[in-house]
Formats: sequence, C-alpha cells, structure tokens
Amino acid sequence: MEAGHHEVAPGQHEIDFRYTEALETADNLATFRFIVRNVAYRTASWRPSCPSRSSGSTARACTPTRSLFKGGKNAFHDRRANGKLSDVAVRYIAGLLKHARGFCAITNPL
Repeated sequence: MEAGHHEVAPGQHEIDFRYTEALETADNLATFRFIVRNVAYRTASWRPSCPSRSSGSTARACTPTRSLFKGGKNAFHDRRANGKLSDVAVRYIAGLLKHARGFCAITNPL
C-alpha cells in the first residue's frame, strides 16, 4: 500500500498501491483482498453501488491505472502533441478500445 483515505460516502475507502510489475501488483491486490475479507468478512465489499442520497462507488479497484516508462521517462506523454499524448499512448488506447469486449468478458463477467 502507498496510501489510503476516506472517500465521499459513508464507509467508502480508497487504498492506493505503489506502481510495480503487473504480477507483483496482482499478488498484492489478492493478499489485500484476502486480509480485508477475513478481518471484515460481513461488511467489506467491492461491489459498485449508487445509493440515492450519497456518492456511489465505482469499483475502481477493478480499473488499474496504467503507465509505461521507457528509459526512465513516461512513454505516454508528449508535451508537443495534441492532448499531450504520445503516439505510443494513442496506439495503446486504440488497442484497449479494439479489445474492450474481450477484456470485459474476463474482468467484468457479471
């Protein structure tokens, strides 16, 4: 974990993990969820919800932030480009959009 803080609605909390390799991040997330489930087994949930009088949860735990570095520099950033997105970033986004159905079948089966 890098940071944690209370969110807007009652009972909402955000936990941020440090950037690391994908497999290590997956292991960290699995360990975290296992611990939370066993400590707060009747109250913890990762389900999105939208209560009528408060800020709803968006299940962002299922939406990891992506980054790509090359030579110690952010490969997605180009300060001279439109929107400051590099060609690599634009192609990356195009690939995500092209394969969105496949990703959703695995990451959001319900």
